[in-house]
Amino acid sequence: LGVREHLDIPKIHSLLHYVDSITWFGTTDNYNTEMMEHFHINFCKERWYASNHCNEMPQMISWLIRREKVKFLQYIDVLYLKSMS
Repeated sequence: LGVREHLDIPKIHSLLHYVDSITWFGTTDNYNTEMMEHFHINFCKERWYASNHCNEMPQMISWLIRREKVKFLQYIDVLYLKSMS
């Protein structure tokens, strides 16, 4: 029937080495949560503090839109100054 009498399958065997590998070398970059935590700080907490905490979602969205417009205008100014020099 082709049924295995042992569990010496490469994927299963490699599971035995994961704990030691993580202990010795740490996790891979793919499992780092620092970026998402920083993303949460930048895109949620700052907007929350800028609101009056009543009906906060529209306030947070309008704050973000205004912030993006300001950043875009600053970018345009930089491009204009570069073109003038």
